[in-house]
Amino acid sequence: MRRLKLILLGLLAGGARAEGLGLISNEARHCVKPELCASVSITSLASPDPALNGYADGLLGPAGADAFTRLDQAGLVAWLQRLTADEADGETSNLSYVFDYSVKQLGESARHRVLKVERYDYAGGAHGLVSVQFHVLPKAGPLRALNLEDILLPGQRARLEERHRQAIIRLLDAEDGHAPRPPEKELRALFDAAGHWRFDRRGLLFQYNNYDLAAYLVGLPEILVPTTALDGIIRPEIRAELESWQEQEPGPAVLKPQWRR
Repeated sequence: MRRLKLILLGLLAGGARAEGLGLISNEARHCVKPELCASVSITSLASPDPALNGYADGLLGPAGADAFTRLDQAGLVAWLQRLTADEADGETSNLSYVFDYSVKQLGESARHRVLKVERYDYAGGAHGLVSVQFHVLPKAGPLRALNLEDILLPGQRARLEERHRQAIIRLLDAEDGHAPRPPEKELRALFDAAGHWRFDRRGLLFQYNNYDLAAYLVGLPEILVPTTALDGIIRPEIRAELESWQEQEPGPAVLKPQWRR
């Protein structure tokens, strides 16, 4: 009965918000020289919950010294100016810097939502770099992303890590030798990295970034550990909740030069 209730709750939640949460966006452009310009675009949630919106905004852009200080258009222009300050007097080629950062709700299950954080950075070279990170958040209670330990049965981390390793090897073997196997130490580090897993109706899905597992042309590899391989590893209530997972397609973002003012 508990399992059926979870599935029904998930279906009701998915049906109520078939298009997912709303979005807002902003963009800015700054030219150091006529031949050197930089642009940035950001997209974040426009949900009815201010706390959730604030959480999503905090995931935008780079971290550390290069982090955004404001998300309105004037703040983004100031960020671009700071980022390109050293280019004003240097020799530059005819290229543009492009930065695109977004936080969207990918989908939800009966009791959790998954935010997908995407980053695209191009600062010269043959191509830009794309990265993806997931935040699995409870719909009720504190906005704290789940760790794998939160969904695992006691003492089962090593078993899930082995399932994860086997799934990676199957994926790389399917690349016809174009993706050699990383050393075991690197596989372990990938498994330990935060933010690379999420719920899926088929099981737990791990996704990795350019060059994490293979060459750039392989893209962003997805590793699925199916539900049949998770019995006795993840908590029964989480195992049952996976069946209620529904992906959502957000509508178009509304441009907000003043951001949330």
